[in-house]
Amino acid sequence: MRDGRGRRRLGRRVALQPRPGYAVACETSVYLARAAQGRGLGSQLEQALLARARAAGYRHLVAKVMAANEASVRFHQRHGYEVVGRQRDVGYLDGAWQDVVILQRVFEDAPPP
Repeated sequence: MRDGRGRRRLGRRVALQPRPGYAVACETSVYLARAAQGRGLGSQLEQALLARARAAGYRHLVAKVMAANEASVRFHQRHGYEVVGRQRDVGYLDGAWQDVVILQRVFEDAPPP
């Protein structure tokens, strides 16, 4: 996706697992440069990701966020995700082990595959 100035913004979804039983689950990510944050671009990307995930038949969406990134956790919660878990010491950033918060959003009204 590109913004009004033609700059690229990243929003993606990837299958959660390659096995057939997980065909309705995907992991989502939205990345913006710091300079692009706080202007609604992330929400535009997330809304587009949600719409495309639903249209592609996904029911269960997962987002994994560094626990220290409280703004990202809140961002996902504003878009219907709920915190369902925490993985301890799964990432290493800024010279320290970091926990990851696991969030999920379920389209309850999605039909079976």
